[in-house]
Amino acid sequence: QFTFGPWYYWQLIAFTRLTNHPFAPWIYLAIASTAFVFVMYAIAKRLMNPTAGLLVAALVALSPPQISTAKGLTNPNLISLFAGLSILLFLRITASKHSPPWWFLWGVVLGIGINIHYQMMGLLILLPLAIFAQNRFVNLCNCIFGQIYFPTKKSFQLFLWACLGLAVTFIPMLLFDLNNHWFLLRHMTEYYLWGKNAYYIPYRWLFYLRDFWPQFWAHTLGLPKLAGIPLVAILTLTFAAVLRKKQLPKPWILLLVAFGVNFLALRYYWGERFFGYLQFLHPFIFLFTGFVLWKLLSFSRWFGILTTAALIIAMLPAGIRELPADYPNLMARKDLVLIKSVLPNQSIRIYSCKRRGFSRTIALAYLLHVNKVLTGQGGTALGYWDADCGYPPTASVNPYSPLPVIKQLESFYPNLPSSALIKLTHATPSALMESGWGEPITPKGMFDATVRWWFREQP
Repeated sequence: QFTFGPWYYWQLIAFTRLTNHPFAPWIYLAIASTAFVFVMYAIAKRLMNPTAGLLVAALVALSPPQISTAKGLTNPNLISLFAGLSILLFLRITASKHSPPWWFLWGVVLGIGINIHYQMMGLLILLPLAIFAQNRFVNLCNCIFGQIYFPTKKSFQLFLWACLGLAVTFIPMLLFDLNNHWFLLRHMTEYYLWGKNAYYIPYRWLFYLRDFWPQFWAHTLGLPKLAGIPLVAILTLTFAAVLRKKQLPKPWILLLVAFGVNFLALRYYWGERFFGYLQFLHPFIFLFTGFVLWKLLSFSRWFGILTTAALIIAMLPAGIRELPADYPNLMARKDLVLIKSVLPNQSIRIYSCKRRGFSRTIALAYLLHVNKVLTGQGGTALGYWDADCGYPPTASVNPYSPLPVIKQLESFYPNLPSSALIKLTHATPSALMESGWGEPITPKGMFDATVRWWFREQP
């Protein structure tokens, strides 16, 4: 069990306080997802030209995973933006001489990204590459292996500035660990030494090259799985041809090295390669795909235009499918309208059966809270019917009645019209706990469970 740094929540809290809007967290994620489009445009423009920048920006804007990140509210959804910013700053500081504050800022951006989700650790390879790109080395000594070079004092100082920025972002997490018996350090150590052996995922080079990368590339661009293999093959051949002709500029070589290191690291990673946890690689996928399209346009304008148009048309169906609101959101809004019509001007307590289908319940709870009718006590108790909890026990049931017990319970806990919601007002708090419905969902309860969970677990 891991925990992440507070930077994700701090951003949401700050934007909420700034706008004072009930849907501020979602708005912020949408803004961040949109900002990633402009960041990728800036990167591609720097590496190629404005036309290529527009191509890459179009790929990002139409990417189904990127559209999804604009709607969801999970911490990995910010990773693409911080990965893109990290690469943009990397290209800036390696292209010209920049003062220490730029390196410090770069370290801060990297650190915040890692705090948000540890997948960003894959971009730490950019730190040594940035020093290498400075081309400032001194001959440290001569030995049997030849000359040994070491970064100059200036290069090393810049590297330390980046490390300082990185370290500053981890101060909150360090304070948390110091106050909670090294919870994070202990659990990471346990996972690395023993936890990773709890499951086995069969991987070999064949599966990795034939299945994983084509599927991941196709998924990121919203293409059918079958398109993955030819797409990756074309990308590989294009870069191989450019490298052979020695026409690839240094920034591209540095990015290829960074990608190659992560390529090898993922091959030998022992866990599941879940696409949602690999968003830090999205900038590479968009840039490399855009590079190939740019080369095709340079080779043959009309062929490049047709290829780009075909790719965009192929991406559209998956992107369009991501546009509507998620199912829990739609159902929650529908049930909110129903509650307002059936139970007007009433306070509502909302329960979740063992947190099954929790996304739907919490979505409704939040809408009730926004409408100032959610309460933790009193009012009308509601919950989405689930056979795993069933109807709470009640002394009102007459076992000698000719009416079956289940029918009696249905009369005590009636459904709202045309809805899976049932009224639980008749149940006592102890009966709700006994049957698995637990305690009512409240903002304070969610805050304690999400942010202050260690008070309960006492790690």
